[in-house]
Amino acid sequence: MKQLLKPLGLLFCMGAIVSSCSKKVDAVLPDPAVVNPVSDYTITPDPADGFTFTFKNTSKNFTKLEWRFGDDSVAVGDNVTHTFVNTGDPNANPRFAYVVDLKTTSSTGNISHKYINLPISPEAIAQFVGVKDATTPNKINLSVNVKATIKTVEWTFTDADFPDPTVSGGAVKKGTVVKTTGLTASRTFTPGTFNTVSAKITTDKGSVVTITRNITSEGLVENVTGNRLSWEPNFFNNRGPNEDSPKLLDNNVETKFLVGKGFVTVDPWKFPLVCIFTFLTPQKIRIYAIGSANDSQDRDPKEWTLEGSNDEGATWTMMDSRLMAKNFYDQAVDLGYPEPNKGRYKRLFYYTIANPIEYKKVRWTIKSNWGADLLQLSEFQLFR
Repeated sequence: MKQLLKPLGLLFCMGAIVSSCSKKVDAVLPDPAVVNPVSDYTITPDPADGFTFTFKNTSKNFTKLEWRFGDDSVAVGDNVTHTFVNTGDPNANPRFAYVVDLKTTSSTGNISHKYINLPISPEAIAQFVGVKDATTPNKINLSVNVKATIKTVEWTFTDADFPDPTVSGGAVKKGTVVKTTGLTASRTFTPGTFNTVSAKITTDKGSVVTITRNITSEGLVENVTGNRLSWEPNFFNNRGPNEDSPKLLDNNVETKFLVGKGFVTVDPWKFPLVCIFTFLTPQKIRIYAIGSANDSQDRDPKEWTLEGSNDEGATWTMMDSRLMAKNFYDQAVDLGYPEPNKGRYKRLFYYTIANPIEYKKVRWTIKSNWGADLLQLSEFQLFR
């Protein structure tokens, strides 16, 4: 019996040892506590300076933070004030927006970000003021309103192209660019020309904003074609997108809109061509432009009307009416452009509205051309 109990006792002891060892191996330690930060902040614009903003940190569960403002600058601290040096990239999405990033880190090394697109558009910071001179015809006096303290203003006037009869073989820009410096500027313009003025403004903090506008002898004008809510042509080119209606509004005289016999979905082709533009808010159109195409001047429009409506098109009021004595090509010849490829084709022709009134809808009706079976145009633009 004693001999039998000895092996059993030995087995019992070994089992106890194994059991004891097994408990030590299977012991599970608790996971370390993880602290997740939450990045958050507010932005307060400086009411006196459109380039300057105060950023207030409202983050939680963090031990350190880092600000990045999208312009290669970095800052630390709960509350920081940052001044941007310019209005940023016009091709950003949204335009002129800087991406502000607040990065926070917790005590356990965990990281959080908050990103905000901060737009700083030139139009929100600076605006032109243009007034016709009381004593000199066609002279415009200019100044700027700026949401900042101005240090300097550099003005650049780019005059319209003019043919130069002294240059053999083509038209050149004559007296194209004029520069001046000062808080105000004045310039006299040739009636009927469409020119450009730019102001490069530097603030007392070194920030720079540049604004550009079109200007005529009647004053500053702004292209509002792109502000349309919708537009509706009554004919389309059925040969594909290369010469269809969007080319009329692509801001490019190198392209064209072509319609007419064999190029429309409904034949036979017949006038009028009607285009209706609808705006979100009423627009006071002062000038409009029509672009000639690249060939075949008999396809130019000859007679048209421009009308406005404020009752969703129930009634229309005449804004302007034209019956041309010459096509666009011959008008360019009369202006002195000597060759087809140097000013006679692909030109914008501008027309002034005598008594501009605000309208929410604008209807352009082309009633005839110069005898061709096709009608073509490179561009149409509306200016207030």
